Order: sequence, then C-alpha cells, then structure tokens
Amino acid sequence: MTAFQTRALLSAIILAVISSTCIAQVEQGSITGAILDQTRASIPKVTVTATNVATQVVAKTETNDDGYYKIPYLTPGRYAITAEKTGFAPARVTDIT
Repeated sequence: MTAFQTRALLSAIILAVISSTCIAQVEQGSITGAILDQTRASIPKVTVTATNVATQVVAKTETNDDGYYKIPYLTPGRYAITAEKTGFAPARVTDIT
C-alpha cells in the first residue's frame, strides 16, 4: 500500500468516526405505567392516551396482558393521560410533566 493510499484510508476512517459522533441529539421522553383495578389486579387492553396540553398532539397505546403501557417519543411538555376500557369508568390524570 502506498503512502497516498494509507493516508486516504486513514482519512476515511477518521471521517467516519467524526461523522458518527455528530448525530443530532433529540430531546424526547416517555410515559410508562400500569393500569390496576381497585383490588390492584392488572387490567389488559386498556387504551391509554397522552395529550400534550400545549399542542394538543395525541399519542395512544394499549396496555399489555400485565396491564403495563409505555408511550415513547414524546416531546417535552405537560401531558394529560386518559385510560379507557369498556366496562370501566374512564380515568384521567392531568399535568404530567
């Protein structure tokens, strides 16, 4: 390998390392929780809605078989959370940051 080829390869490696460390940082959060009944038993298949108070952007998910949910990729802000399932009274929690 010539000196030119060695320098070209080294430059390519350095450029790859530098560009991989320059990936943009994005501020995101998530809301997680569990939906339980009065006896503390988990409730599966509950529709959970997170509404950004400022923008009114809505994100929805459903609880798993163990009653847990996660709503990822949320922009920072205040949220109102609603949980709904047929046969149960809807639950609402406001001012979640």
